[in-house]
Amino acid sequence: MQRNESSRYGCAYPASSPADTPAVRQKERNTFARAMYQYRVTKYNPVFRDEKGRYTREEWTSFGEIGEIVSVKEYIRVEAAYIETAIGFLRESDVVELQIRGLENSKKIPTLLVEGEQLSLKELASTFRKVLRNEIWCRFEGESTFVHFGWDYYMYVGVSKDCPKARAFAEKLRLFVEEFQSPYINAG
Repeated sequence: MQRNESSRYGCAYPASSPADTPAVRQKERNTFARAMYQYRVTKYNPVFRDEKGRYTREEWTSFGEIGEIVSVKEYIRVEAAYIETAIGFLRESDVVELQIRGLENSKKIPTLLVEGEQLSLKELASTFRKVLRNEIWCRFEGESTFVHFGWDYYMYVGVSKDCPKARAFAEKLRLFVEEFQSPYINAG
């Protein structure tokens, strides 16, 4: 079932990290303003959005729907497309690592991940998978770059330069890339 992306946490954003202050949030907004190219990357064809931008078709939206609404094969294909696309944007932008921000582990799944940890592209790929499977949630951020995941298989990518190869690659993998600002930029 498709939800409005802003409803992930009601009207509030994720819990603040210990180092979170208004000054830190302002610095983040200034940093991400340099991410001149911001996209929403999804499996949802924009042709089926209403005038308010809401997706109007019923589709699977989470890992938990495997076997009910989506086959294992299709889920794995789409999950891999998201991960490969995110990594493609990072590579084309010459980004080699991102930092974990706003780490949440509400299911208390054992993890070695820690707030503020820098992850390489290889580590990011496996951690993106954990987020897509709802095992954990966090933002991935660096200097003028970010990858954010929202509910219902919404992914937001911000980079400092145009990435035509990554956009074309995403489309080849049957994903849709739209210019869009991440709702998680001001998340605390």
